[in-house]
Amino acid sequence: MMFSMESIMDWWNNLRGDYEEIDAQARDEHPPGIATLLKGILDSTSAMDRSFLDKAVFLASPNLPEAFVSRLSGAALFDMDFIDEGIQIMQRAVALDHTIDSKDYLAVRLQRIDRCEESHALYREMLNQEPDNLHALIGVAQTYNELDDLESSLTVFQKGVSLYPENVPLRRGMASVLAMLGEYTQAMNEIEQLRSQGVVDHGNMLNTLALCYWYGMGNKRLALDCVDKTLALEPDCSSSLRLRQIILDAGQ
Repeated sequence: MMFSMESIMDWWNNLRGDYEEIDAQARDEHPPGIATLLKGILDSTSAMDRSFLDKAVFLASPNLPEAFVSRLSGAALFDMDFIDEGIQIMQRAVALDHTIDSKDYLAVRLQRIDRCEESHALYREMLNQEPDNLHALIGVAQTYNELDDLESSLTVFQKGVSLYPENVPLRRGMASVLAMLGEYTQAMNEIEQLRSQGVVDHGNMLNTLALCYWYGMGNKRLALDCVDKTLALEPDCSSSLRLRQIILDAGQ
């Protein structure tokens, strides 16, 4: 396998499965380049020891674009809990090349630490650059939701579904926002369509159904069943924990 900068985004989350190929290519890579950098990332994130990454960046940086190295190394540092340093390095990547990929790496991680306004702004920039970019559509819709602008969130989710009708995260997100807006029947119909197509229940889907069963139908048993299944998948899900307490406190 030859590793190119254009293909990195497609398999960033699946790199571990390619470790042996990456390791072999890094050994034969002269001068050090992409494979060397990726091996350093994998070794560091596996051992939670940044020294492998630091060495790889030192070796590969002279032979790769600075923005590319900053994007990947900053993301790796963030994922190893060097949060502030990782963000600063990813911000440098955005400032250097202004690409969708660099903005995406940074936006995703800002969203993870609840810096939603900054994340939202980056996703919006991505959409301005590429109006049908799937990840940007999902990001804008999600961050509108997190910023409590449910109507705008629904509008973007609906636009995304019109462009990518088979995309599960878009449809799942749309169902969730519909439920939060009190459109329980529409939300339940969307969830049932996903289930009928073989989509396995996900914490977000179950939580949406819990909202519908409780607020839309007043059915305590079904609502609690969905909440408990959500918490079995995601024990620390704050929205499910809150909803469970609300249902129990109602005493019906």
